[in-house]
Amino acid sequence: MTSRPSQVKISAKRRISNSPDASMVIDSHLQLAQKLAQKKNYKAAIFELRQAIKAYPGNALCHSTLSVLYLQSQQNTMAGVHAKQALVLDPTNQLATKIQETLMKQKSDHAKRQQIKTEAKERGILGLLSKKVF
Repeated sequence: MTSRPSQVKISAKRRISNSPDASMVIDSHLQLAQKLAQKKNYKAAIFELRQAIKAYPGNALCHSTLSVLYLQSQQNTMAGVHAKQALVLDPTNQLATKIQETLMKQKSDHAKRQQIKTEAKERGILGLLSKKVF
């Protein structure tokens, strides 16, 4: 069973920037996004973090948190994009690493399901072809 992205806790407790003003602004965006996500209003939470990233594009915490929100809203491609960007900015970002692992597992599970479906269809066709028509 894959880990539920909703179990990933959004945290704004870390210092974000050397500037106290930047840190306060980013913290407020993160806190509002967390409140919106708790209400399952992912669209608004995503918008909030996109605003933070516009102002502070080099913030790994904003990118990794945004990747969680995208994953929760089943936008896996965008989740992967922001997890990757978070890791470019901070290679030790555990949240982004966890998101990438979750996405890889989902992709692997999907590929396995597709393979099983394909094999079942092939067996079905071969089964029909091997039976006598008359």
